[in-house]
Amino acid sequence: MTTSPAPTAADALAEGIPFDFEGLALTVKPTTEWGMRGLDRLERGFITSWLELVLAGDSYKRLLASDPKPDTLSRIVTAVQKAAGVSAQ
Repeated sequence: MTTSPAPTAADALAEGIPFDFEGLALTVKPTTEWGMRGLDRLERGFITSWLELVLAGDSYKRLLASDPKPDTLSRIVTAVQKAAGVSAQ
């Protein structure tokens, strides 16, 4: 059985952090890999652009394929932030 790295360990190793969002397995990049562009997108409220920049591998593509409804966006953001070990401001 493999265990996923804790956010700080993932940052140190630059590994993606796997998490579950309502039954969909996704991976978020460690925060050390988040760029200013992604943070700018989040601050400006461009949530889908931010997700595309911070989700690792094919996670964003799989999230889109699941066709989530707009009312799930806040839950997605919270799940990504929790997995990455950051809190919402």
